[in-house]
Amino acid sequence: MKQMKLWSMMLAVLMMFTMVSCGDDGDDGGDTVDVSKAVGTWYCTSSNDRSGGYSVDDLFVGQQVTIYSDGTYTSTSSSFGTTGTYVVSGSNIIVTTNSNRRFVVGVTFSGNRMTWRGSGEGVTFTYVFSRM
Repeated sequence: MKQMKLWSMMLAVLMMFTMVSCGDDGDDGGDTVDVSKAVGTWYCTSSNDRSGGYSVDDLFVGQQVTIYSDGTYTSTSSSFGTTGTYVVSGSNIIVTTNSNRRFVVGVTFSGNRMTWRGSGEGVTFTYVFSRM
C-alpha cells in the first residue's frame, strides 16, 4: 500500500503537467502542446492509478493543481511533490517533481475539463480535472 501511495503521488504530479498537452496518443509525433490551455488552477474530479496489478480509484480527487506559464507547478497534495517543473516535448509534457521523479503525460482538453493519461516509475494513470 505504501508503494501504491508513492506511485499515486508521482502520477498526480506528472498529471499536473500533462494537462498542458494537446494529444492523447502519448508519442512525440503529434501536435506540440499548447501550455496556455493548462495555465491556471484545476480541481481533480476523477482519478485512477494502476500499479503491480492493483487499481486505485479517486486517490487524487479533491486535490488542486496550479500550472504556471514559467514551467513550474504547485499542488495541494502532500502525498507527492507539492512543487515541480515541466517541459514540453512534442505532444507530451515531461514533469520533474521536487523529489526528482519524472513522468511523461499526454493531455486532452474538452471545454473546462482536462484529462491526463500517462505512466512512469511503474504506474499508469488517468486523471480528470475541472478548471477552478
